[in-house]
Amino acid sequence: MRRLWIKTAIIFASMACTSTPKGKIDILHPTARYSTASLTGKIIDTLPPATSVYLLKEKGEWKLVCFRGVQGWINLALSLQIDYVDGEPSEQSLIALAPDDSVLAEVEEGERRIYTRLSELQPWFAPDDSVYAGFYEGLPGEEIGLIIVNIFPKFMSLTVKSSYIDPEALEPREEEHFLTREIQRDKNILLLEGEDVPFSKAEFVRIGSRRALLIQREGSYALLWRRQV
Repeated sequence: MRRLWIKTAIIFASMACTSTPKGKIDILHPTARYSTASLTGKIIDTLPPATSVYLLKEKGEWKLVCFRGVQGWINLALSLQIDYVDGEPSEQSLIALAPDDSVLAEVEEGERRIYTRLSELQPWFAPDDSVYAGFYEGLPGEEIGLIIVNIFPKFMSLTVKSSYIDPEALEPREEEHFLTREIQRDKNILLLEGEDVPFSKAEFVRIGSRRALLIQREGSYALLWRRQV
């Protein structure tokens, strides 16, 4: 019976991913999945630990896998467990520079939002040689709804998805920014340069064990929470 179930699962997986699986891979750590076999490819999602995916193809260290009917490329050599460490805010820190009475929306509870002071946030850091990919989601109604962070020792990118109201058509529109050369990293601070960047500065922060990305744009602040994978 078990063999029949496994055979059926493989058949359904091959139908969903259009290729016959060559085997299975067990994901041990959060692993970013890309649209192409390159760090410059668009991040599709992050595979959670204790997940099994189907192997479809190999290209050097990159592997094309299928998970929940969607194909994507992973590189297990870049899938590492990061040890996060606490530290003191730097001179560039949004927490340190913000006025003591600055508040922002933290979470939603039903139809109301809970607010927190920026002074209650704590910075968090990762080693400079770490590999990191994270999805940060804004509250409903915020202009910036999602930021995908992709950090490697010698490469970094941000994918920022935002929405706005077209002033002429008076209809909602969506934008997606892919940023690489516009980013400078100073410990846990991200500085963005350029006229068309969606925000000017971001800081990796936490409240307790919850991780977030605090961003600053045009003098205002917003908090995007790290998606639990």
